[in-house]
Amino acid sequence: MNTKETSSSDPALARLSGLLTELEALYTDLHAHPELSMQETRTAGLAAERLRAAGYEVTTAIGKTGVVGLLRNGEGPTVMLRADMDALPVEEMTGLPYDSRLRATDRDGKRVPVMHACGHDMHVAWLAGATTLFAQARDTWRGTLMAVFQPAEETGEGAQTMIDDGLFDRFPKPEIVLGQHVMVGPAGTIGGRAGVITSAGDSLQIRLFGRGAHGSMPQASIDPVVMVAATVMRLQTIVSRELAAAEAAVVTIGSLQAGIKENVIPDEAVIKLNVRSFDEGVRKRVLAAIERIVKAEAAASGAPRPPEITPLDRYPVAVNDPAASQRVADAFRRHFSPTGVRETGPAPASEDFGSFGAEWHVPSVFWFVGGTDPERYAKAKEAGRLNEIPTNHSPRFAPVIHPTLRTGVEALIIAARAPGWHHRAADRAGPGLQSGGLPRLGVGEPTMETLLLVLDLVGTFVFALSGAMAGVRHRLDLFGVLVLPFAAGNAGGIARDLLIGAVPPAAISDWRYLAVSLLAGIVTFWRPLAVDRLRSPVLLFDAAGLALFAVAGTQKALAFGLHPVMAALLGMLTGIGGGMTRDLLLAEIPIVLRADLYAVAALAGAAVVVIGAALRLPATAVTIAGAVLCFGLRFVAIRRGWHLPVAEGPGQAAINAGAAKDQQDDGPRRL
Repeated sequence: MNTKETSSSDPALARLSGLLTELEALYTDLHAHPELSMQETRTAGLAAERLRAAGYEVTTAIGKTGVVGLLRNGEGPTVMLRADMDALPVEEMTGLPYDSRLRATDRDGKRVPVMHACGHDMHVAWLAGATTLFAQARDTWRGTLMAVFQPAEETGEGAQTMIDDGLFDRFPKPEIVLGQHVMVGPAGTIGGRAGVITSAGDSLQIRLFGRGAHGSMPQASIDPVVMVAATVMRLQTIVSRELAAAEAAVVTIGSLQAGIKENVIPDEAVIKLNVRSFDEGVRKRVLAAIERIVKAEAAASGAPRPPEITPLDRYPVAVNDPAASQRVADAFRRHFSPTGVRETGPAPASEDFGSFGAEWHVPSVFWFVGGTDPERYAKAKEAGRLNEIPTNHSPRFAPVIHPTLRTGVEALIIAARAPGWHHRAADRAGPGLQSGGLPRLGVGEPTMETLLLVLDLVGTFVFALSGAMAGVRHRLDLFGVLVLPFAAGNAGGIARDLLIGAVPPAAISDWRYLAVSLLAGIVTFWRPLAVDRLRSPVLLFDAAGLALFAVAGTQKALAFGLHPVMAALLGMLTGIGGGMTRDLLLAEIPIVLRADLYAVAALAGAAVVVIGAALRLPATAVTIAGAVLCFGLRFVAIRRGWHLPVAEGPGQAAINAGAAKDQQDDGPRRL
């Protein structure tokens, strides 16, 4: 999403405080009215109602109870935000004034208690808040926001059900998919990582068959209770005895049922178990071991028939795109306190969130938001009792509302506004939105967007003019006089775009860069004397072009999420790259390396832009200030002959004389 700026001064975040009371009411209502997987009709209705009220295009019943909201806001990338909605068959024991006392019928026809024991009520409130704020501040961004309220994450089927119901065909393909989850951790903090973020999950139901009998005559039975007890104990050895210490997996038996009367040996026993793993090879070995052990225990007990092993659900490994994860992490660190954003290890929890990015073939990023009272967490950590804090799926799991609610809403907005998503929109972008083009900064800041485009194009023309003049002086033919301006005017920008991953570069994908380069070459070829009379003014244009390229290049590098130091260096490269290429093509030592603080001026202007961004100063003002500083240094250096110290050695006098002659007689060459 292309935006004005990412900071707490953003109009969207400025409205958050006034929205928190409403979001808290929504959260407590959702918590008191949880719904089981694929039964989230009330929750979906509330989500759809809020989206419509905010002006979104709303589609319901995607994958039975899923909801998709689209907010189209002009040309730009599509960013997808996802929240899951379903609750668990758990009886709540939090004692909260808004606790759930509901019961529902599960898919097996049983009446079960229902609780938001995994925090999906918080997820819905987060996304409801973010979508409202984006709608209220639509004058500060452009693109399309896609909000997905997903059913049935707890059964691992919700994401795939929405996909199978035409999600990919009915809605625009996003440049990035973003999601988050509340977990145990200090409220107000965020954790995440590049690469594997959550584990693969496999749930199985196993039926073991015996022969029932009276409790007083066990000799007449094949006791499935003993059989299942031995099986449960043996299954625990898979991780402890069959996997290496460096291999991670979890095998948990969460349900065991056998008989209903104490003096009746039943005919069968049923266990339900869950497997978590991070490596596909480990996963296959664990599942094979489960099957081997279950069948062996049944055979050892003389079971009348082999056990039945039925898969219940499966979650793929969720993998965060490395480059996208870095952009999100950098944006978080700029917004939140440095200590509030931490890198975590892979979580043993499982999520079907990864299906959206993996099957849509787009990058996705998933992270965790702490929901534990910070003071309680600190005391438990100091006492070595973190395991006593109720975790997700516990009947006592209860995230603190504040600051958890605010943090989650802010995180979604900051991640959606992180720079860099625009460069994947080349297949449908217009001029200035090409994959290598200037970043769209949103309709709320047309001055900045226009300024950057003008800086780039004027800088291109000035350096192209210098290349054309050099070609005429070296008596190049028409082809040479047209090619050299393109190289001089665009080499720096092309190098910058290739280094930041903006492919194809703007100079290749946007016809205007070629047009201004050819214009400079044509004018110079047919009117060389007229252009040569501009020798002194062109020196000023040269200084201006250097300044324009340096600050525009730095802004673009920052927009693509580069480290500030690298952004400044790339800004300098953008400024000096054209002149270096021009001189090298003419078999000369690049003048930018031997006169007038050329590179130093470019780096100074780039540094102003970087420092201003770090201090969150207005981008337009910072860009102008950086350009003025660069131009001023270059202009003064030209007038006063300033340059960096030069090493003296044999032949240096002749070199100095040559440089002086260049400066006196051939000034336009430094363009």
